[in-house]
Amino acid sequence: MEAQNQVKVNGGRRAEQHSGQWGGASRAVRARQFAVLGLSLSLPGLYGRDLMSAEEKKGCRIDQWLWAVRVYKTRTLASEACRSGRVKINDQAIKASRMLSGGELLSVRKGMVTHRYEVLKPLDKRVGAALVAEYAKDLTPQEELDKLLPLKSVLLAQRSRGSGRPTKKERRDMDEWREDS
Repeated sequence: MEAQNQVKVNGGRRAEQHSGQWGGASRAVRARQFAVLGLSLSLPGLYGRDLMSAEEKKGCRIDQWLWAVRVYKTRTLASEACRSGRVKINDQAIKASRMLSGGELLSVRKGMVTHRYEVLKPLDKRVGAALVAEYAKDLTPQEELDKLLPLKSVLLAQRSRGSGRPTKKERRDMDEWREDS
């Protein structure tokens, strides 16, 4: 079906209408519109969906990747970590909107530990825990992971199982002890 341009007068204003196969504008008109924006029309999706092919999409947002490979529980936490400077590439803090590609090295500070990851493939959808190894490689040195051991043993040694929540005084004592170590 060929697109036909018609001119319609509405209240003294001229409006150009396109009647075509994809809801208003022909494929050629839509392709020109997206070419101006620097995009290509890979599939004739309605309302601008599926504008870029998989080859054109070179990466994913870093906050999406951190959430997808289960570094952070929610994407909001991943974005907040980027905003506060806890996520770095080449020792530079980055924004959550930065596009990530394969082969990059990330350092993510969570608490006392700085985790290091290599991005094997970009990923924007969350996958099961068993599939994470295809997209991320954990390069965290053992010395960093050993920082968590004393904290775990202290918390277990101080509190007996089933004794309930710590009192305010016990919490102060635990915080004091952590500051001293």
